[in-house]
Amino acid sequence: MKSKIYLILFSIVLFSCSSESDEQIGDDNLGNNLLVSEVISTDWENPDYVYTDQFIYDENKITSITSNYSYQNNSPQNSQVYEFTYTNNLISRVDEYYGSNNSGQYNFLYDAQGRLSGWNYCYYNSNNNCDSEDRASISYASNTMIENYINEEGTIYEDEGTIVFQLDNNENITSFVSTYQDTDNNGDSVTVTYNGSITYDNANGIYKNIVGMTPRIYTLIVEGFIGNGLNVNNNITSYSINAGDETGTITYAYDYNEDNYPRQITIIDDINSPDENSIVNISYY
Repeated sequence: MKSKIYLILFSIVLFSCSSESDEQIGDDNLGNNLLVSEVISTDWENPDYVYTDQFIYDENKITSITSNYSYQNNSPQNSQVYEFTYTNNLISRVDEYYGSNNSGQYNFLYDAQGRLSGWNYCYYNSNNNCDSEDRASISYASNTMIENYINEEGTIYEDEGTIVFQLDNNENITSFVSTYQDTDNNGDSVTVTYNGSITYDNANGIYKNIVGMTPRIYTLIVEGFIGNGLNVNNNITSYSINAGDETGTITYAYDYNEDNYPRQITIIDDINSPDENSIVNISYY
């Protein structure tokens, strides 16, 4: 069963302050428009594992992401491929592959204003048939995005809930409240609520120049990536969550390149790995 933390808002592992001030890296000094080519990250708990994501484009449209991992400097292992389909310059579909098998597929829907209005995700079994489905509908009220979802519909794990996202003027998600139905140890239905808040800098996010990429689309598909929480429009400086035993704050320290994109991130996570930091290195076209 998918982790609700991932579906709600990321395997979210996010960023922090750089040595430069926001005045130095503000919106009036954004530099060239770059496309991310490679992201390399060490594992949270075991630095012998190294994860590499490589990006392919058709101009500014992303066509695929290949995620590999290696252990103790051995040859990389092909772990997962994501293939992107566009309709009218909007990301309409993302297919996931483990080896030659199609493991899942996202489909994205939009309203007349080009805003994300819904999505669904199909889990494929070994026979390449859809085993179960996640789906959601999305509505808007000012800077609020409301998502009503059902996870693993038609299975014994089915649950449903609502996520209310607050957005800033750059479409960054600044906070969320998730409420969903679950069962306790006695098999009784209970309502679970948790929330999170996110802060940002004014520098370039690594995915901002990808046509059709939005923060919500990225946070849905990021589950299968290396867990670094990289963002679309700006860089996240802290992420705080209050979710029962998952309560705490993740912060990030940046080194920026001359075009004000992050080229290295040190992740400081007091939720998942308080005694270890993870390093992320980023390259661009």
